[in-house]
Amino acid sequence: MGGFNYQFHGAGCRLEKEGVICEFDFMPTNEYSIKFCLWKMCEFILTNNANGIVKLEESELHEVLYTQVEDGTPV
Repeated sequence: MGGFNYQFHGAGCRLEKEGVICEFDFMPTNEYSIKFCLWKMCEFILTNNANGIVKLEESELHEVLYTQVEDGTPV
């Protein structure tokens, strides 16, 4: 559908289109049923060539996201 490849795996889902990968878990345990982890976010960023990022450590992403959450900065 729409050029997307879609795959279920365990509690997770994988969407892929033109080499860009978006993985997430679907767990309707609270108001936020779609869950991401650092690895999944890094995978999305690194496979999305439009942003020009070719190397990203999970610790770097964690630091940036943690700071934004603590400051209340919209992501």
